[in-house]
Amino acid sequence: MAGLVLCAVAAQAAGMPGPDAERKAHEKTVRVFSQVRPAGGLPEVEAGGGGEAFERVFREAERRVRAARVEKAHEARRGVEAWVLVSSSVPRASLVRLLRDARLAGVPVVVRGFPEEGGRPSLAAMRRWVRSLGEDAGVLVDPRVFRRFGVERVPAFVVDGEVVYGDVSLGYALRWLVEHRPRARAGAQVLLRRMGGG
Repeated sequence: MAGLVLCAVAAQAAGMPGPDAERKAHEKTVRVFSQVRPAGGLPEVEAGGGGEAFERVFREAERRVRAARVEKAHEARRGVEAWVLVSSSVPRASLVRLLRDARLAGVPVVVRGFPEEGGRPSLAAMRRWVRSLGEDAGVLVDPRVFRRFGVERVPAFVVDGEVVYGDVSLGYALRWLVEHRPRARAGAQVLLRRMGGG
């Protein structure tokens, strides 16, 4: 919606004649602005600024798109290894928040095994538990992750081999790793950027 409003203002400011010019401006605006985050603070097009002001907005938008693509490629090469480890004993409000944040950061949420029902691990109990966290909740079952990093309590956050514990948000855990664990700093910063917090 913001791109459409800007297109109308820019087209008027540039004095573009006819519906064809407006259609082309609209198509270019949608193509470019759909790739730029609204919070990016693009320069405004002043009324009467002419075609140069209009082009300046697009050049800045395209520059930011290229920069974002380069950063995404760097992130892919960096290959951050990260996990959020939880269990059904973690308070529901904390789990819902962790699942949301982990989805933003692209980090898998893992449990050691199925919740117990009648003294035994139960797939039905696991399904009910996951459903209670929300329709889009996604949880992996993999005890190997717990063994690999020696995790005995949850919630636990693993980034590039470093582990931090506590009933805190993923963002808080990542910021703590940035400040206190040099080995995990770069990876934690990548994940914070994915979440929009770094």
